[in-house]
Amino acid sequence: MRYSEQFMEHIEYAFHAFCKIVLRHEAINTWRDLKRKEAREISLDYLMSERYFEPSDMDSYFEKQDKPTVFIVLGKEVIVDDKGNGIIKIAGVKAGSFVALLLRWLS
Repeated sequence: MRYSEQFMEHIEYAFHAFCKIVLRHEAINTWRDLKRKEAREISLDYLMSERYFEPSDMDSYFEKQDKPTVFIVLGKEVIVDDKGNGIIKIAGVKAGSFVALLLRWLS
């Protein structure tokens, strides 16, 4: 079935109008969502001025310990020094190969 030029032009204009309406309403929804998000968020500057707190924290697992810490990982003993600098000794395995094995197992 063949449609007339006038009818095809009408369909094209109607489709363009539909697209404009959809885009307009999507812009309104996006603007409304951004305003809602902005109303719920609290500025970090505001929080810092109201009450001072540390924005970050540091773990203290290895602070002030007299002796190295021993962990059991995959059935092997992993010994870490008191400053948390790294692995001192792994019982029966070279440290480098154990770390490579551990990383492969975790990924």
